[in-house]
Amino acid sequence: MLCALWSAPNPRSTVSAKGLTLVKCTIYDETGTLNVTYFNNPYAAAQLRVGQEYVFYGKVQGFGRGRTMVSPQSEKVAPDADHPGRIVPVYPLTAGLTQRDLERVTAAALDTLTGEWPDPLPELLRAKYRLPDAVDALSAIHRPKTKDDVAQARRRMVFEELFLLCCGLQQLKERRKADSGIVFTSNGLDSFFEALPFTPTGAQRRAIMEIAADCASGRPMNRLVQGDVGSGKTVVAAGFVRWPRRTAGRRLSWRRPKSSPRSTRRRLHLCWTSWASRARCSPAR
Repeated sequence: MLCALWSAPNPRSTVSAKGLTLVKCTIYDETGTLNVTYFNNPYAAAQLRVGQEYVFYGKVQGFGRGRTMVSPQSEKVAPDADHPGRIVPVYPLTAGLTQRDLERVTAAALDTLTGEWPDPLPELLRAKYRLPDAVDALSAIHRPKTKDDVAQARRRMVFEELFLLCCGLQQLKERRKADSGIVFTSNGLDSFFEALPFTPTGAQRRAIMEIAADCASGRPMNRLVQGDVGSGKTVVAAGFVRWPRRTAGRRLSWRRPKSSPRSTRRRLHLCWTSWASRARCSPAR
């Protein structure tokens, strides 16, 4: 909001009953007037001069018929300013830092950027997804000329963050391939399917067989079984409760989060009991 300070007399200061220093003034433009209030910030108010043009940044609130802005950021408009209403980033702050401090440091850092700045995204990817390079994205996110500049720069940075995350996860996956794990054969799954009191769905059978294939590969497995309520995740887990012991003499640790219902454990126990009763072995307790 580009406004001129209009107050007679100069911004007035009062002290509330709680000891807070309140500085109030009035600003105006061609659309009308607006009241501005600063809480415990006499320095900011002291920089304002009657008749001078400023750009105010803040949230406009309505009180009755009037409008007010509480503790806004303000910037003096230079006489030769071409675009006083530019888009200004708002940075998260911590104790001892102000927006102007970060603006000053950021501006100094941006001035050091050159076209040779290393870009983690290959040019092929940038061209395919129409992404700006690293220098243009950094400049646009801190010194945007339009809202579209902000959107494109943010899109580029989100893409870069997810791209690097995927690359890191893929590297971890490739490293795990070199590790050796316990080999479990798929013997015994057919008898498990036959012993169930119902016919498993294609998705349930496929999930069990994919896990079985991973267990038989000799490489460490890292899987997450995800599905809606009632989709059959419990029967998938039941297929592996005793299978490692039957096929490789190993034991499996099964844990249930405290927040999960007791019915989950009961369903798992019933699935195993049905299989164990036909296989003539003791179910887990």
